[in-house]
Amino acid sequence: MKSAMSTILTRRSVYSLGKELPISEEKLLELISDCVKASPTAFNMQSPRVLVLLGEQHTLFWNVTLRILRAKATSDFTKTEKKIAGLAAGYGTIIYFEDQDTVTEYQQKFPRSAPRIPTWSEHNSAMLQYAIWTALAAEDIGASLHHYDPDITEFVKSQWSIPASWSITGEMAFGSIAEPGVEKAKLDTAERMIIAR
Repeated sequence: MKSAMSTILTRRSVYSLGKELPISEEKLLELISDCVKASPTAFNMQSPRVLVLLGEQHTLFWNVTLRILRAKATSDFTKTEKKIAGLAAGYGTIIYFEDQDTVTEYQQKFPRSAPRIPTWSEHNSAMLQYAIWTALAAEDIGASLHHYDPDITEFVKSQWSIPASWSITGEMAFGSIAEPGVEKAKLDTAERMIIAR
């Protein structure tokens, strides 16, 4: 396994995926479960939720997503079609949610912080997404994060009996790395970092 910093520095968005994982499905699910359990959340509210789609369910998700997006397309759809084909070729997909009932509960528990709790809830979800993405990268599993809601929301909730209070925050396809992700241009950290001594 790679070091934590090595994984952080080399993790990429991988859009061209395959179905051969370097670890067992059992270990994969344990890794995801461990990240769900260990990821920090504001006030320990534990608001993030995940739906893990494998096999035919993963394929179904991307086939229907493609159909939904194609029906809404107003311009050339070729690039999106190619991207989704690369994601559908992967091993699985994780759909991320935030439980809005939990958010409301914590707004009531902490009224002074209530206006900020929905924002912190989004932070909770982002930390879980990054934790899982980085853990997958440490095992040489490629992944990329997408945001096709609200177009897919009705389909996802109906198909997998998702509670009404769960709102989608992202969709992450993963699998073996058919083509490595490209390193993207980064601003110099001097433009993004202030040091005060």
